[in-house]
Amino acid sequence: MLYPLNGTAGGADEELTETLKTDTRAFYEFAANARNNNTALKKYLDEKKDDKFKVWKKAAEEGSFEGQVLLGKCFFFGVGVSEDKSEAVNWFRQAAERGFAAAQYELALCYFHGIGVPEDKTEAAAWLRGNAYREDSHSQVLLGRCYLEGVELPGNTEEAVKWFDKAAEKNNQEAQWRLGMCYFEGVGVLEDKEKAISLFRLASERGGSEAPYQMYVCYLEGIGVPQDAAEALNWLRRSADREYAQAQLLMGERYLTGNGFSKNTHEGIRWFHRAAEQEYSEAPYQLGEHYYRGQHIAEDWTEAVKWFRQAAEQKCAKGEYRLGWGYFFGHGVSKDEAAAAAWFRRSAERGFAKGQHLLGECYVSGWGVPEDEEEAKKWLRKAAEQGVQQAAHRLLEIENF
Repeated sequence: MLYPLNGTAGGADEELTETLKTDTRAFYEFAANARNNNTALKKYLDEKKDDKFKVWKKAAEEGSFEGQVLLGKCFFFGVGVSEDKSEAVNWFRQAAERGFAAAQYELALCYFHGIGVPEDKTEAAAWLRGNAYREDSHSQVLLGRCYLEGVELPGNTEEAVKWFDKAAEKNNQEAQWRLGMCYFEGVGVLEDKEKAISLFRLASERGGSEAPYQMYVCYLEGIGVPQDAAEALNWLRRSADREYAQAQLLMGERYLTGNGFSKNTHEGIRWFHRAAEQEYSEAPYQLGEHYYRGQHIAEDWTEAVKWFRQAAEQKCAKGEYRLGWGYFFGHGVSKDEAAAAAWFRRSAERGFAKGQHLLGECYVSGWGVPEDEEEAKKWLRKAAEQGVQQAAHRLLEIENF
């Protein structure tokens, strides 16, 4: 947990200063216990806003580091104010520039993920190094990820491993899992499946959710351990119970299909819902597909569209495409070619080939957009380049007409 934190500024009296410190500690303790689940964090702040929001806002405006971080989180989640990621970054930056560790970490997270600012892992790393050298394990993990994933930084996988190792020594379960993955895949170190599995077990003992999922994979495929389907499912359930969305989605699939568990539609849907609550867009998309196609669930286009919409709102290109499909054919929603074209466009702009194909077809025939041969060819070409044969044939027809 990123606490205790270094100092408080502003005109707050001693009693208020202690209140702000307590509020900040409580928030980060809750965040750690909730595994930084955004839905849970927003709910936590919602429950506090009536009593706390005005206090945090006034303290932030008077220069309190804690107040600025807490107000930033309110803007981040839209609690007490309209959601505004850029304004959240503004409040984090004010405290970060004066050396407040929590604010520096929050600002680094925003740069790392491109939230409220353009993604910039080099800038994220710059905000993390001080805290990493001061032995904050969370900063060490994120700094390691900057080296491992950052396109702006040299591909220094050894440096990533160094920071994961430092954090792992402090029993940071995420670091143990990520270091295990480095050994598992031979990234920055020599591949060592035995060492990897040892680290996965340590991370699992510390309450991690990703590490049990990796143990599921190992037992399922017999990698580094004897193949054991029953043991694999034990690890999958442990990961899912700890709110790892990918594991919850697999639990849902297995219950719906009767693969490894007795077939149970109600239980399968329950796991899909839990995964969807993690803002894991693949979960509502997959559940929508089951409803749309009547696979293992009674066919229900209206219910399918509801789940496709949730996936689309989470910027899932496949969900956007399927929502557009619903509008185009009037499946589960009133037929609306303009809405269909708009959703196909969102999907296409994210690079989804099927969305590009159907957006091109819309421009060919004037479905929901004005006919435009050049736009049609542009999108059909993009889809054809990704292997959509129907798009390639359509493009050939237009160019030879």
